Amino acid sequence: MSPLLIKISKDFATLWTTIDPIGNVALFAGLTAALTRAERHRTALRAVIYATIILVGAGTVGQVILDAIGIHMHSLKVAGGIILFLFGVQMLFGKMD
Repeated sequence: MSPLLIKISKDFATLWTTIDPIGNVALFAGLTAALTRAERHRTALRAVIYATIILVGAGTVGQVILDAIGIHMHSLKVAGGIILFLFGVQMLFGKMD
């Protein structure tokens, strides 16, 4: 399997679990229940366009900021892992004051 295909599949899985499109269907249906079919379609299209712009913008600006302050992606992954580990320990043993 090519490295590009592996990266694309990992990125897709990350976005899929973050955005949770299946879970958001009920929310969208509830919020647009009073709209006509055409209005619902137009609302969905606008939401997808806005979400895409926000995701691309945040990713681009975030990468520029990380590069500007000299934080490498591996360092960010390690820090995130440490934070997740600490949250897990806190959930396992309870809050320590």
